[in-house]
This record gives sequence, structure tokens and C-alpha cells, in this order.
Amino acid sequence: QCMESAFPWGGKILVTRTGKSWSLFGRSERCKYDETLWGMAINPSDTADVNAANVHFALIQPTARQIDRRVQTNVAEGSISVTF
Repeated sequence: QCMESAFPWGGKILVTRTGKSWSLFGRSERCKYDETLWGMAINPSDTADVNAANVHFALIQPTARQIDRRVQTNVAEGSISVTF
């Protein structure tokens, strides 16, 4: 859902699994990257007020803690990758 928010004009997302690790790689010609929202997704100490349309960003860290995972992201021109 976070990548869907980042690619509102469309794009492609590849989801792979290696052992217990998951990786998502998304690419789009136009990207809407919100540093505050993605900051909450990767940093457990970051907080922000979010509306209902963006609540999925606030749920990433509590969920990652429950399943004992660390979330990592990488943002480049027109792409976002997430591993956990």
C-alpha cells in the first residue's frame, strides 16, 4: 500500500522472497515520495499525524516489531525498494 501511495500515476512493483526475507522493488516514471510518511515506515522513533488514507505507513513499524523484522528502504530517482 505504501508503494501504491508513492506511485499514484502507475508503475510496476516486483515482490520477491528469499528464505525468510521479502523484497519489494517499485519503479515509476512519476513518484510521489513523502519523506515524513516513509520516515515512519523505516524509523521506529519517527511519528507524525496521519490521515486514514495514509495509516498504512504508521502500521509498518508496530507490525515489523511483532514479527521480529527490520524494515529497510532505498529511494532513487523513480524507484523505491523495501526489504524486511
